[in-house]
Amino acid sequence: MRLSQRQWQVIDCVAQGQTNSQIAVSLCISVATVEKHLTIIFKRLAINNRTSLAQWYWGQQQLVPHEPR
Repeated sequence: MRLSQRQWQVIDCVAQGQTNSQIAVSLCISVATVEKHLTIIFKRLAINNRTSLAQWYWGQQQLVPHEPR
């Protein structure tokens, strides 16, 4: 699965516990754009929620570093 640099940034923020509004401010994008990124990320990774995404992220960090952000 290929994720864009921006998608990795959104995942990083989710893993840190940020809300969609906080992510939007952090990345200087709209909340709607954050939601769109999350929809794509969930579909590509076959994940249904933020908690599972954060667990997946931290599991990935222990295995191998992901693509550059």
